[in-house]
Amino acid sequence: MLHTIYAWQSDPLNRIIDPFLSKHRYALRKLLDYIFLQFFYGNFPLYGKRVFEEHNQMVRDLTEGRGNGERLLVFEAREGWVPLCKFLGKDVPEGEYPRLHDTKEFRSHLIPERYLRVKRVVGMMVVIVPVLIGWGLWRGRF
Repeated sequence: MLHTIYAWQSDPLNRIIDPFLSKHRYALRKLLDYIFLQFFYGNFPLYGKRVFEEHNQMVRDLTEGRGNGERLLVFEAREGWVPLCKFLGKDVPEGEYPRLHDTKEFRSHLIPERYLRVKRVVGMMVVIVPVLIGWGLWRGRF
């Protein structure tokens, strides 16, 4: 999450393009702002892992405290089909467990190429415009 959703959300150049986002994308950005501020104390890199671990422990405690420990599967996708199917009492399907939404795929879907082009142009302007103004002032042209 640090290298996907948070990286996209916390990029300062994103604020420049906010007015050009669709209503859906803008609403998503505002929701994520709220989530990172409220749930991760405004500092996801520092508190993110701890908050996730505390939440997972709370779910374990609540489930076991109600006598439902056997109804909770602590599962990581990298474990594949076997533990999931065993828990659900289902046969293991043919083929490998789907591996979706890695960092590269996330960036290719959430951060479209047109966004990256706009970001590069804005980034160049942030560097070039002050240099040109400074050069003009130095040369006495302004």
